[in-house]
Amino acid sequence: MKILVVDDEIDEVESLSRGLRSKGHHVLQALNAQEALNHIHNDSNRIDLVITDWAMPMMNGMELLRDIRKNHGNLPVIMMTAYGRKDLIIDALRNRCDCFIEKPFTLEQLLNEIERAKTHLLQNMSLHQLSESIPMFVHQINNPLTCINGSAEIAINKLNDTETLKKCIERIIVAVESITRINKKILKTVRSDEVKMEIVEIKTLIDNCLVMFEDVLILKGVSIENCLGGPPLHILGHKFDLEQLFRNLISNALDAMDGRPQKLLKFQTETYEDSCSISIVDTGCGIPEQLMKKIFTPYFTLKKNGTGLGLAVVKKVVEEHGGKIEVKSLVEMGTTFTILIPLHEPG
Repeated sequence: MKILVVDDEIDEVESLSRGLRSKGHHVLQALNAQEALNHIHNDSNRIDLVITDWAMPMMNGMELLRDIRKNHGNLPVIMMTAYGRKDLIIDALRNRCDCFIEKPFTLEQLLNEIERAKTHLLQNMSLHQLSESIPMFVHQINNPLTCINGSAEIAINKLNDTETLKKCIERIIVAVESITRINKKILKTVRSDEVKMEIVEIKTLIDNCLVMFEDVLILKGVSIENCLGGPPLHILGHKFDLEQLFRNLISNALDAMDGRPQKLLKFQTETYEDSCSISIVDTGCGIPEQLMKKIFTPYFTLKKNGTGLGLAVVKKVVEEHGGKIEVKSLVEMGTTFTILIPLHEPG
């Protein structure tokens, strides 16, 4: 977890930070409440938990807790104090403090409180939060379902062609495995487990995504121009999320090229000093200029059966990996999505 430790005693902050880091947590430090709020308001920090002292000058821990609840909803907070006063505990609970721990305490006791805070967050997850997560997972399942349907459609017309039938079945298995991974992701989200970062080779990832769409590409008559040669490109990230990113872009490109005279999907990369760009180019219908600002908005769609979540997921994943996404499009000519993302040298 990324944990923010807040205390006006520098020795206390350093001691807690060392202990938490020894258990694999990433720790940010603040010596007062305002410094803590600066960390919390910084969207790039994505803090998972706040551990704050109660007794601090200018703005105490209770005031910090009230600000967090007002502006950051269910961000878990553990309150530390050397005072065993019941009125403080009651006030903290009224302001939805997740846990309360008295000094002095051991690292093991604090770790137990952290686990309680995580459980408390899950129990208090609002229906609104769940309603945002569930449609995104449903959308992610739709992509492999489309691929299964495409493979099955080819297979039923090639029952006497053993080799083609075998390939179709293999691709169906790949798509089913993808749905299985999505289901596991859903269960992990419900359990609030941590997702580990790993080194991902971007070209292999894209190739694997294309394999799942192979039969759909055949059915739709789409040609692939794969310009992903050169040295391997590694990034540090969540493989599952990155797969959803590229599958959504591929799926959108295929839909955009329906009915077009030319159907070409092109992938190309460019490397820089410490980053790379990945471009996905299609010859689809293009995006009208007046709609460009809306395409990443959740639930915005012009498709008859669209969810409006694909590009919202894409933008979220790109930003979570420290990247940026750019779009260039001409109506009746096509669209180019370009992702700029930091590289990571393995080893």
